[in-house]
Amino acid sequence: MRCPRCGKEVPDDALYCAYCGVQIKAIGRKTGFPTAGGVLCIIASCICFLAGVAGILASSLDSRPAMLFMGVFALLGFAFGLTGGILTLRRKSFSLAIIGTSLALASGLVIVSVCIAEPYAGAGAVIFGAPTILFSTLSLIFTAISRQEFA
Repeated sequence: MRCPRCGKEVPDDALYCAYCGVQIKAIGRKTGFPTAGGVLCIIASCICFLAGVAGILASSLDSRPAMLFMGVFALLGFAFGLTGGILTLRRKSFSLAIIGTSLALASGLVIVSVCIAEPYAGAGAVIFGAPTILFSTLSLIFTAISRQEFA
C-alpha cells in the first residue's frame, strides 16, 4: 500500500509510514471487555469441571445414564470453555473464542436440564447450572462487544 502523505510504498500491516511518519492505520483502543469475558468463561468452565466430576460420580453410585451424559458433556464444556476463555484473554481467534464460550453455555443448559429431570439432583441446577449459564452468557456478551480487538 502507499502512504497517503508521501506516496511511498509501505507494508500492508504498517501503522506508521517509515519515511514521513504519518499514521497509516488507526491504532485500536483496548478495553477491559475481553479480559472480563475471558475470566468469566474460565470460571464457567471450572464450574463445568466440578459438575462433570459430580455427574460421573453420581452416575457410578446410582447407575444413572442421564447423570453420566451430563458429566461427560460438562467435561467437554470445561475443555472448550477453558480454551475459549484463554483465546478471549489473548484476543486471538474470535470465532474459536465464541465457539468455546458457547459450548460452556450449552453445558450449563444441559446441567440444568438433567439436574431438574433427575430425582434428588435439583440442587445441582442451582449450584452448577445457573452460574455456568450466567457467567458464560456474560462472557459471550463481553467477547462479542470487543470483536474489533481480536487479531
